[in-house]
Amino acid sequence: MKKHHLLWLLTLAAAAAGIVLCLLTGRTLAHGATIALATGYAAAILHLTDITLPHRQPDRVRRLSGGIFAAGCLALLIFYAWHFAAESTIFINDDSLYHYQQLELSAHLYGGLKDTCAHFVRSMGLDYTCLANLLLAPVFSLTDGTADGFGLAVFLMTWPLLFCQLRRIILRLSDALRLTCGQTLLLCAGACVAVLTLPILHRAALWRQVNLLGLPLLVLIIALCRSMDFRQVQPLRWAALLAACVLLALMRRWFLFFLAGWLPVWGVARGFSHLRRREGRPIVHMLLCAALCAALGTLLLWPMLSRALQGNYTVAYSAWRKEGSALLYELENQTWLLGPGTCVLIAAGFLWGLGQRRSPALRRLCAMLLCCGVAGMLLFTRIQNMTYHQVTFLLPVYLFGLLLLLTMLVTLRQTAVCIALMSLTCAALLGQWAVCLTHEAPQTVSPVLPHTSLQPPVREDMADILAVSDFIRETCTAEAPALILMNSAEYDRLTFVTPFYPDLTLREKIALDRTALVSDGFPRMWFSARYILVPSTVQTGHPGGTVEKLTHWLLADEADRFDVVAAFPMGDFALLVMERREPVTYEEYEELLALFADEHALYPAVYGDRMGFFYGVAAGWQ
Repeated sequence: MKKHHLLWLLTLAAAAAGIVLCLLTGRTLAHGATIALATGYAAAILHLTDITLPHRQPDRVRRLSGGIFAAGCLALLIFYAWHFAAESTIFINDDSLYHYQQLELSAHLYGGLKDTCAHFVRSMGLDYTCLANLLLAPVFSLTDGTADGFGLAVFLMTWPLLFCQLRRIILRLSDALRLTCGQTLLLCAGACVAVLTLPILHRAALWRQVNLLGLPLLVLIIALCRSMDFRQVQPLRWAALLAACVLLALMRRWFLFFLAGWLPVWGVARGFSHLRRREGRPIVHMLLCAALCAALGTLLLWPMLSRALQGNYTVAYSAWRKEGSALLYELENQTWLLGPGTCVLIAAGFLWGLGQRRSPALRRLCAMLLCCGVAGMLLFTRIQNMTYHQVTFLLPVYLFGLLLLLTMLVTLRQTAVCIALMSLTCAALLGQWAVCLTHEAPQTVSPVLPHTSLQPPVREDMADILAVSDFIRETCTAEAPALILMNSAEYDRLTFVTPFYPDLTLREKIALDRTALVSDGFPRMWFSARYILVPSTVQTGHPGGTVEKLTHWLLADEADRFDVVAAFPMGDFALLVMERREPVTYEEYEELLALFADEHALYPAVYGDRMGFFYGVAAGWQ
């Protein structure tokens, strides 16, 4: 208990010192509040992990295991720091969006505590990562504000907590299986290698994705659920579970898919266990806990939930949804992302765990994690297939499978065979890491490797992109924005906005382009844009094909309605800047209706009805 008291005293001291320092250096109370929030969050994760995963290992094992994981975390920090310092990166799509949201929050912090709170409440329904932004704010303020500094902030707020939790899990696992001190330390070393070399895990880190901040909460929620004892009322544990679930949802909206997969699986398993023992009171307590958490959780997350429930995901994500056997497609997709070799190792670990007789609790946990993973995939594929950053909520399942595999190896009776197989497995994992780090498509080297590449997203056309950004900054305005018709694998509108300039006004000067998605962004922005940025060579490869169709039409029609006022080289093509001579005419409106006749037949509320509405606004009819 003294250790926990000391932890909270240090947390209070750090929070108070941060607030005082902010006030002394001319920063607002909002900056100090983010420091208090981040320190309290980290302390709560450590505290709750400690009390929900107790262990009985001797002090020598505890100290040595801590040293092993500290060395692993330090090695990872050196690798990322070198990566961020040595390479200048630029992003597209959500990777740039996360950085922009952090820059936007940084501006609101200087507006004071009231402005920051109002921004946070608004972001609950609009942004993807409102809580992650607040937790990153203290660390991010110490960086230079670039995408590399943002990635370093994500690392410092994620990996130390995750390594601490992984160490605690291994010590608890060692108790359950009665491993020796040597076996425990060998398992710690192997787990560090597995974490350090799992490519799909580091792809999110190297691409500066804030989704990693949810991993400690995922582990904590699983641990809290496993430690619940419904034979008695535990209001503090119920409150901790509710708080962890709310924080996870606020960290990234689609972590709700994990909660929707894990909580029912865990509840059914626990309820069946009590029914088999004919225990009625624990079931009453379970229902009471579930009702309270559901009511309070809905109340706290209502801005987010209401927006999620109102969304028409069938339309919005139609380009990514796989009809028919969506779950089978996603299983193939996961194999493609992880690599067949890694999938075999994970499957072997779970098979061993499901067959364990020494620890029925471990066997039940394996079954629940597998069911949670399948349920999460099944739910998510109702909207779209998973990509690299959405796989984050499945990472605890994958990491636990590798941990079980390593545990199976260290429990072998022959020491020489154990060390030989552990060395071989770790060498294979390290080899996979090396291939992913040096090849753009690792599967071209071997079909058992993942598709994930860990090469940094360094752009050779960086100077050209900056030139476009300068033009938009100097020429465009929020009232006369630029519409960028590029949604390819290399370029989109966000490519030119935030990677280098912490200038929030630049984003306002670029019209939101959703021509490849099914939303009202395309007609609304087409009729309001003064400048159209279009490639001289049509860029292909994005789902939907509407960008390509519109680009063909625009290049053929440029002489009639537009003047080319600038051109920027972009490798094998030029990015043309077309300025509209006059507002949208009725003739142009009819041509666009004919151009998107097929899309209008599928989605009349967007291609046709909404197009007519926004044309009417531009023409002064409404």
